[in-house]
Amino acid sequence: MIKSVRAGKEVSVMTPNKIGILSGIADLMANSGINLTAVAGYARENGKDAEIMLVADETATILDVLKKNKYAAVKEREVIIVELENKVGALKVLAKKLADNQVDIKSIYGTACSCAGPCACRIVIVTNNNQKALVALK
Repeated sequence: MIKSVRAGKEVSVMTPNKIGILSGIADLMANSGINLTAVAGYARENGKDAEIMLVADETATILDVLKKNKYAAVKEREVIIVELENKVGALKVLAKKLADNQVDIKSIYGTACSCAGPCACRIVIVTNNNQKALVALK
């Protein structure tokens, strides 16, 4: 059920939590020719701040674009990118492999498609030991 596993990078930006922030960031990425392959975000507990996580092949370019446009709280971190079959139980297989190998998931988000043909789900994971997780999932 796991189609592929690879190391990747995620760019995280902390920003004020206000209407239009994601629209502005998406506009910057599109105008810079950056194809985002995954995105997640949430409002922080204080309600005033938000964190947006972006994944693309060009993480260095994302960093440059955000910094040039006055996004100061920007960081890059290592992630694992997993392509799963879009089938019942696929996430169960992934989660069990990590648990069986004592890998702690720190964050996880993903997508699924609804097309009629064979399509993959993309899962982005940060763990306490990404190298161990890569071995466990291959």
